[in-house]
Amino acid sequence: MERRNGALFAFFRAVRLERAPIIVPATVVAEIWRSPPRHQNTTLLEAAHEISVLDDRQARAIGNLLGVTGTTQIVDAHVCTIAVNRAPSLIVTSDPKDMEPLLAALGARVGSRRGNDVDVIVYAI
Repeated sequence: MERRNGALFAFFRAVRLERAPIIVPATVVAEIWRSPPRHQNTTLLEAAHEISVLDDRQARAIGNLLGVTGTTQIVDAHVCTIAVNRAPSLIVTSDPKDMEPLLAALGARVGSRRGNDVDVIVYAI
């Protein structure tokens, strides 16, 4: 947990320096609030510039993506869909392997550094 806190705080520091917006999918908000929220999770919500809603069109696209990839995590699919639609973008996750099939199915160019040939960077915490 301590390593995660350090990585998360480093992320927030970098975001402030870059003046980059933090977009949190509404499904992430639901996941955070399903159990007693932990401090680092509420910090993410407080830092968010936008909560991205899940409308009918997006819900159907996410359902299709889950079907194509044979995965079941609605939150991960929502995160990946938003990241690709707003590329270039950064996904901060504790489960980077879960994102790989979803991003591949979306045709995203995934990398570990910013560059012209990268749509999405996945940062593990």
